[in-house]
Amino acid sequence: ERVAPSTEVEVRGPFTASTAPQFQILGVVVDATNASFGDVEGHTSMTSTDFFAQAPGQVVEVRGTAAGDVVTATQVRIDHEDDR
Repeated sequence: ERVAPSTEVEVRGPFTASTAPQFQILGVVVDATNASFGDVEGHTSMTSTDFFAQAPGQVVEVRGTAAGDVVTATQVRIDHEDDR
C-alpha cells in the first residue's frame, strides 16, 4: 500500500540561537512563532522568553511541518541532560 507523503516532521539536535521566534537545529531553520514550549517529558510548560533564555547549550526537540527549508514548529521542547 502506498502512503501519501507528509510534511509533518520531528527535528532533534543542539539549539543554535537566532532572532526569536526563530532558531536553528543542525542548520535547519525553525519558526516557533505559534509553538508550545516545555521539556521533552511534557512536565514543564514555559514561555517563549523562558525557552530562548534556557535553550542555548541544550539539545532541543521540535515537532511541526516542513515547507521548503523552514520547519514551522507546533511543539518545542528542551531535552535535559539527565533525559538523554
